[in-house]
Amino acid sequence: MSSSESGLDAGVCSFCDQGLRLMMRCGDCGELIGLCDECDAMWFVPDSATLPFFPSQPDIPCPFCGVGGGWEHWKRADWDDVRGTRWEAAVRQRGDRNDVSTEPGVEGESDAAGL
Repeated sequence: MSSSESGLDAGVCSFCDQGLRLMMRCGDCGELIGLCDECDAMWFVPDSATLPFFPSQPDIPCPFCGVGGGWEHWKRADWDDVRGTRWEAAVRQRGDRNDVSTEPGVEGESDAAGL
């Protein structure tokens, strides 16, 4: 998976601390998972403190319906997919990933201009 694609994520992977947990939707049953774009760890729930699942490759079957077909089977989730699900509160959009602003007076977790 490539982190250069735009889309929704549920934060940094707690397993490898390198990738983002991208929001993916099963192409068959529509269930959502969080998928690390670096180590391929899967989460069935938003809580990143839970242990991830590592799918069998190359088929990468859905843990909910069992249908596989490789990465082509999985689709990037959008807000319509996420809204009203257990994932909604954990998901952020690409523009939400900047915790530090380079502009003075722009809100964020901290203001880089003042560092």
